[in-house]
Amino acid sequence: MVLSWITAQRQLIHDRTASRTQWDKSYDFIVVGAGAAGAVVANKLSECQSVRVLLLEAGGAQSATYNDIPGMVSKIYMDNVNEWKYYNEPHDYYGQQYAGGRVPDPRGKTLGGSTAHNTMYYNRGNRRDFDEWANTYGAVGWSYRDVLPVFREWENNTDPYIVNSNSEYHGTRGPIQISTAKNPDKIIEKYHRVVNELGFKDTDINGPNQTGYMLLQKFITAQGFRSSTGTAFVDPNPYPDNLHIVCKALVSKILFNGLTAIGVEFI
Repeated sequence: MVLSWITAQRQLIHDRTASRTQWDKSYDFIVVGAGAAGAVVANKLSECQSVRVLLLEAGGAQSATYNDIPGMVSKIYMDNVNEWKYYNEPHDYYGQQYAGGRVPDPRGKTLGGSTAHNTMYYNRGNRRDFDEWANTYGAVGWSYRDVLPVFREWENNTDPYIVNSNSEYHGTRGPIQISTAKNPDKIIEKYHRVVNELGFKDTDINGPNQTGYMLLQKFITAQGFRSSTGTAFVDPNPYPDNLHIVCKALVSKILFNGLTAIGVEFI
């Protein structure tokens, strides 16, 4: 009964955020897509109250049942809730059990995009990838040293052991909550013991060393709900006066004046 009430209250918030049906003729910034990047960009731009921002999302409101409750992740895929219904191209060597040999490729279509839709495992990626972007491909500002302060800024890691072990790599005051399972399955504990016996030490894959064993953390709040960029940055709308969020708005064209984007068309 309590869970049903909480879910209903969360759904009211989601529906309210996605309910706007009117918008202004001009904005300082238009952000297309409210996914892993778009929700964050819209939030950060809107921190300046003098700037007017329009956030367009092709999908609708998040589902407090499917998107918010971690245990419903498999049902999201089976029931095609808030997703684009993409499929891979047919291949001779895999996917033959699917119609036409096309394997489903789930992607989120709602506020938060695929962060409201994925399996929630928290893995920043390998340090060398970031450094290669910066040093080999010229992506200035994208080395691991550059992005680490940003990771720490938005992270609210609720595991004191992880934080205290590598405090220079983790944050505790950000909008995205990260947690560790309190009661992992018994088979996980046995697997942990076997891996240690094979010589692999415990590690923090989001810390200085990724080689070893770790019970993966997840994007789950202390209350047990999914923590997506949608719920963390735009749902509920933190800046309703200057951030306008319009859902079910599929952008069909970006309008240019020469090389400058000046507007969009959406349906």
